[in-house]
Amino acid sequence: IIPNTFELLFHDYIDNPPKTRVSISLKYFTIIFSKKINGFYDIKEFFLSIFNSTLCILTDYNFSEYWYDFYNLIYIYISSYGSELSTFQLSSIDLIINTIKYGMESPEAKVYELCFNLMKKLISSLKENMSQEDFSAFYKQYGKSLFEFSF
Repeated sequence: IIPNTFELLFHDYIDNPPKTRVSISLKYFTIIFSKKINGFYDIKEFFLSIFNSTLCILTDYNFSEYWYDFYNLIYIYISSYGSELSTFQLSSIDLIINTIKYGMESPEAKVYELCFNLMKKLISSLKENMSQEDFSAFYKQYGKSLFEFSF
């Protein structure tokens, strides 16, 4: 039942204009991602599609009611599927990092705190799942700026 429901809601969310999407959908996707369902479609592609579709809501429309649920979805995805991050293109990781930085500038304390924890989770997940060589390259590129941005 979950995969059928998920796919239906996923397409409804992705295919409709941003102003018609409901934030409760993000909570539903978060619950699905938290179940760590292996072999469930291509979870990475579902995540990236939801991520990209929601990002425009935050940046273009500034629907503040989406912020916390959006960042929580990212946090749960990374917690549940952190090993997948090592397969992401660098441009996707860069976009995720910049999106988290954007959230860390939120005036809402709960969004800022979630994003701060999310950044730590992202970095630790990359460290756990990347080769030492790849993580060193990542850290050389982002480490200093992430540290400076966080404080």
